[in-house]
Amino acid sequence: MMIYYFVGFLRDIETLAAQYDECVNLKKVDEKYRLLRKAQSTLISAQELGDEKLQIIQQLQDLIENKTRSLDNDYRNIGECTFNKSILTFSVHDF
Repeated sequence: MMIYYFVGFLRDIETLAAQYDECVNLKKVDEKYRLLRKAQSTLISAQELGDEKLQIIQQLQDLIENKTRSLDNDYRNIGECTFNKSILTFSVHDF
């Protein structure tokens, strides 16, 4: 869903750039500054959206790292249990 917002921002910027070019050619100073302010606002919104995406990716990466550590720890514990069982089994057969 966020991709649609980002695409919308890009379309807005393209439209504003075309309108700005027209204003520069026609020397409409007031309109030019209005378009620049609107372009700045649109770019700030796009930046905020990008920051939100990065935050989500960071959270996902943290979750994956935590799960990987947990699985590694579980794997080590299973290996120790298997090793301890073989020692116990071996010890029982000796008696």
